[in-house]
Amino acid sequence: MIFLIKGLLIGFTIAMSIGPIALLCIARTLKSGRLAGFSSGMGAATADGFYAVVAGLGVATIIRFLGDYKSSFFVFSGLFLMILGVKIFLSEIPPEKISASGKDYLKNYFSTFALTIVNPMTILSFIAVFGTLGIGSDGDDHFSVLSISIFVLGAFLGSALWYLILCTGIEYLSKKFSSKSLTVINRVSGIVIWIFGILTILSIF
Repeated sequence: MIFLIKGLLIGFTIAMSIGPIALLCIARTLKSGRLAGFSSGMGAATADGFYAVVAGLGVATIIRFLGDYKSSFFVFSGLFLMILGVKIFLSEIPPEKISASGKDYLKNYFSTFALTIVNPMTILSFIAVFGTLGIGSDGDDHFSVLSISIFVLGAFLGSALWYLILCTGIEYLSKKFSSKSLTVINRVSGIVIWIFGILTILSIF
């Protein structure tokens, strides 16, 4: 139970940071409703769970892998963010939300999964957490596979919980604003996401 609780808290905390993923979920919620934003959040939560698994398998291995491909991760992630930022900036929020289909939800899910999976900060966050807890370190046999699995499940659920709260709150607040005001908010989000992309690429120098 303690591993589940730790996983929940850590997954929630890592996801809670206001970054490009959160802004992307907000933009999609404003345009197409809570499920559109939450499907995006679930993609990020799945990637969080994946990296929790990978980090648990061996911190040293992941650090070596990051060293080899760090620049590629930053460039790909940065370009992806810049493209999304421009796309969001150019879109307008209609008076009535655009209904999203199952295909749209899948697109939202996989786009944020891909973005999170190549986000170096996501990887490093879980490496730091597992390193602090001693999980997955070389020669460590204190934590069983079951314990790590429970921790990973908690991390996934914690991340998913945050995105559910975020998208539900944004949908509620969006009802208080006009479509014109929401379009302004959407464009600001697009600009910030684009800036995140630029900073991500510049950080490799």
